[in-house]
Amino acid sequence: MTKRACNITVGICGLIWSLCMYFILIPIGIAMPDDLEIRAMSPQFWPKIVVIVSALASMVCIVQNLAQNGKNSNQDCPSDLLPIRVAVRRVVVVLASCFAMYFLLAPLGLVIPSMFLMFFLMYYAGERKLLKLTCIAFAMPTALFLFFNYVAEIPIPMGIFEQLL
Repeated sequence: MTKRACNITVGICGLIWSLCMYFILIPIGIAMPDDLEIRAMSPQFWPKIVVIVSALASMVCIVQNLAQNGKNSNQDCPSDLLPIRVAVRRVVVVLASCFAMYFLLAPLGLVIPSMFLMFFLMYYAGERKLLKLTCIAFAMPTALFLFFNYVAEIPIPMGIFEQLL
């Protein structure tokens, strides 16, 4: 399989996944309140925006590779760059860390486990600058907590730290 065919396949798979998310999974999985005044505050709004951006990125990937008129079309797909054992191990580690966060949500709330998960995933992905890791892992969940809790007035679960706020 050529690199061009690999990219087109990835784009098509991403587009199918986005369409399934938009039309099936989000409507089934996210309940909509009846008395909604502002559409942007609906629980489905931002997940749908993310899925739309993902679908657009997939379409750009497809169109760019279809528009290539033979340039680099003879290159092999870079599937041999990462051995399958390494890829499977990475997927298992990432899924296990997500499950660990899921089980820590009830006792610790959303913010603290998010900090640890972000730090771990960025470190696992190869970032080794500890100051950068720590700043991002602290700032992102904290900023999202402050926005949702105080601006959007959507309470974020804090677990055992609920009494501190």
